Formats: sequence, structure tokens, C-alpha cells
Amino acid sequence: MFQALTIITIALLLVALGYLYWRRVKTRESPLTAPTIIREPTQHAIVLAHGVLGFDHLKVMGIRHHYFRGVANHLQSHGAAVYAAKVAALGTVPERAQALSSFIEELDEKRVIVIGHSMGGLDARYAIAKLGLSGQAKALVTVGTPHHGSYLAQSAELLPSRALLSLLGKIGLSTDALQ
Repeated sequence: MFQALTIITIALLLVALGYLYWRRVKTRESPLTAPTIIREPTQHAIVLAHGVLGFDHLKVMGIRHHYFRGVANHLQSHGAAVYAAKVAALGTVPERAQALSSFIEELDEKRVIVIGHSMGGLDARYAIAKLGLSGQAKALVTVGTPHHGSYLAQSAELLPSRALLSLLGKIGLSTDALQ
């Protein structure tokens, strides 16, 4: 009973914080605008690969949120075909890379440019190097990808990290991505 109440409390807190953050972002106008660098429609489709705990899109309180906020719309407004891949939020790199590879292979596109954020960059690199996606991937762009590891991964052996992994496992969440 205590675990259920704890999980519900944490979930409600996360929803409330997410709503407050969304309201703050929605009301704030950014003085920066993205530069227009695409002069003509691209000849390659673009695949967006999200990071750990990511998503292609999700609905919160009836509002659709995209992981790559505004990126797809901007690229599409310049003639690019854009696809947001959906892979397991907490899978291993080989598992997520296989899902990404399958997603790209199912597209009706000869060549793609993959933009991977964080762990999505690792997934795409693995899919290109080890799963044969190099024939279809024209280029890979990684943003914030920990190619040499991350502090979170390096500190996984510390006691609080073990406790967190144990807690996540007990409530039924996969910890493969973190391990």
C-alpha cells in the first residue's frame, strides 16, 4: 500500500511540475529565431532519434508534445520529409538500435539523414556500424550524445544509484538503459 501511494504521489508531482514548466515555456517568447539554411527541398528524408526516457510524441492533458520540439515543423516547412522514430525509452543500445533500424527500413525512403539526441545518437551509430544501416543512412548528426560515456553511467555503482535501480525494478520499469 505504501509503495502504491508513493508511486501515485511521485506521478502527480511529475505531472504538476510538467504542467508548470509547460505553462512557463508556452508564455515565454524566445528572442532567437532559427536561421534558414535550407535553400531548396532536401533530397533525403530526415529521421529524428530520441534519447533515453524519450518519445516521438506524447499527450499530456490533451496537448500533444513532441520530443524534438519545433524541429520537425521547421524542417518540413523547408520541404524535408521528417520522421520521428519511437524506440524503447529504457532499452539497451543494441535493442534500441534494432528498433531504430527496423523503423528506418520500413520507411519508403532510399536514403535518410539521422539526427540523434543523447542516447539516440548512440542507437543510430550502433545501427549504422553494426546492423547494416550504413547503406540507407546518408549521414548521422548527433546532438548531446555521450560518445565517451556519461557521469550517470560512471556513477551507477554508487549506493544511491543501486537503490534507485532497485526501486525502478520493483515498480516494473526496465533499467537496462541505465545499466
